[in-house]
Amino acid sequence: MDISKLNYLRLLAEDSLVKDKFKMKKIAVYLSLCMVPFYTFGQNFYMYLDGQKIYYEVSASKMFLKTKTLGAIDIENELQSDGSIISIEPIGIDGLFLIEMQPTNKEKILELVRQWNAKEDVIFASPILLDENRQEECGYTNEVLVKLKSKEDYPVLQKIAEDYQIKEITINEFDEFIYTLLLPHNSRKDAMEIGNELHETGLFEYANPNRIFIGRLGTTNNMLPYKESGVFSLYPNPVSNILYVNLDQIVSSQNNTFISYNIVLYNTQGNILRQTKAKDKITQLNVSNLASGIYFLHIFDNISATSEIRKIFVKH
Repeated sequence: MDISKLNYLRLLAEDSLVKDKFKMKKIAVYLSLCMVPFYTFGQNFYMYLDGQKIYYEVSASKMFLKTKTLGAIDIENELQSDGSIISIEPIGIDGLFLIEMQPTNKEKILELVRQWNAKEDVIFASPILLDENRQEECGYTNEVLVKLKSKEDYPVLQKIAEDYQIKEITINEFDEFIYTLLLPHNSRKDAMEIGNELHETGLFEYANPNRIFIGRLGTTNNMLPYKESGVFSLYPNPVSNILYVNLDQIVSSQNNTFISYNIVLYNTQGNILRQTKAKDKITQLNVSNLASGIYFLHIFDNISATSEIRKIFVKH
């Protein structure tokens, strides 16, 4: 372990805000985990979902790229040298592109991701991750979402963010326990790595990268369309406490299992507030701590061609 990390842990232990027994227990957990070699980019791709470790493979032909000023032609000019470019598709968010190339191998894709992330005009680049069925599921941004176990844990989050040289921490407008960490440009670790490391400390309710999901019918982002009707049902709507999502009809019509369905709740800005995989016919989402307003619930299946988005009204 390097000297800076040891100094950081010493300062953390000495801080008056974390001297109580509960905090010292957390620090001991973090210290023990810091003795384990860091997860290496490009080796084991995984994230935590509902506390479970979910493994992914990397697409050998696609990647996400969000830029500040570059257009599709600029990107194509930089990629066309080896003749591998197939298409550059602009996604709803300004400056976000889905890039497809001739199938190669994940090492080349990961190298391209590293090269693009080092460019000043790039906000983030991400590989496309494949689920256990080798279906395209998501990419990730340059943000890490962290949920605290209690408000008293915020100083711990601040000190850990300093260790990763993260200077921008934003509280979620709908949940006072959730914070977004914006990674600095050309960060030494990406959002997946940092999210995994923070989650594995055990200090937080969860930590994971802010993701861009892909459905079989297209890519979802913060320019979300929605359907007022469809083959899955949800109730009550408006909702003040527990939202029930019933997938019985949609699963029966597609002859699939519940586990293949992803459920994602967004606000109107496209920020992910809740995300889970269906485990049974009815999935419950607790929205009691969300402010009254309009939200979007996205259900998609990476086996069949099923993807629907509904408008949700939270009213207290």
